[in-house]
Amino acid sequence: MFIAVVTVSIAAVCSDRAFDAQAQAFVPVAYESVGKASSATPASAASIGYSRLGLGIAWPIALRSGRLVAGVRYDRVGFTYGEWPSALPAPDAVHHVRLELILQRPLSRDWEATVLVAPGWASDFTKAVHAGDANLGIAALLARTWSERVKAGFGVSYVTDRGPAMLPVVRVLWQRGRMSADLIAPSAANVWYRIMPAARVGFAWRGVALPYHLNATEAAGGEWTLRRQVFSLAPALRVHAAGSLYLHLEGGMTLRNRLVYLSGREKTTLDHDPSFFFWVGLVVE
Repeated sequence: MFIAVVTVSIAAVCSDRAFDAQAQAFVPVAYESVGKASSATPASAASIGYSRLGLGIAWPIALRSGRLVAGVRYDRVGFTYGEWPSALPAPDAVHHVRLELILQRPLSRDWEATVLVAPGWASDFTKAVHAGDANLGIAALLARTWSERVKAGFGVSYVTDRGPAMLPVVRVLWQRGRMSADLIAPSAANVWYRIMPAARVGFAWRGVALPYHLNATEAAGGEWTLRRQVFSLAPALRVHAAGSLYLHLEGGMTLRNRLVYLSGREKTTLDHDPSFFFWVGLVVE
């Protein structure tokens, strides 16, 4: 699915971490690697690993009431194959380009509204861009500051993935002393403990579920849609670098590593064994 919720408060229309779930943090550059893993289904022998490079830029614009953030995001996922079914496409890489407009507006002393519109194009881009490459995420969140320690909100997101779908959004921020937590259900969560003024350790949960359009290939004729679904829970470290810039590191084992291939009425699902991954990026808080 093209999950993407609120970043600056809708992280599940941005589930590939264009924005991080913690403290409304923007990620200008990130690299992720997931080790090669075999399919858990003996009938569909397959082995695959991948790496992802993400780049982003954003421009905050102050408004009379609230602010507008305009951004551009590019992600490239490269694949490495072992044994692979000949009936399935095997692209070298897929790409995702997304525009983001995020409007944040205070409604009162305690209430704030956030709206995200994110049109994008996700494909192997081996042919000219066309309608099959396009996707769209729209999300709205209403949040309330309940106390100095707790801020919580709820909302809804509209996503396109071979048909429209509505998804609920829940966001909770909590802080007490050296402890803090940030939840954007259903796609991301962080729990932190500040070990020193410039460093935090904790655990990061995240889910990535994005569809990519694949063009026709000689080995696997026709056009395909690839859904990449990866969910993980891992220890994390965030260290202050300079100004508002932080270095973020996390690594562990994937909880789910699934690829779904769709072509017409044909559907092939490959559930791969858990594999080691690491994620490193620069974060602006």
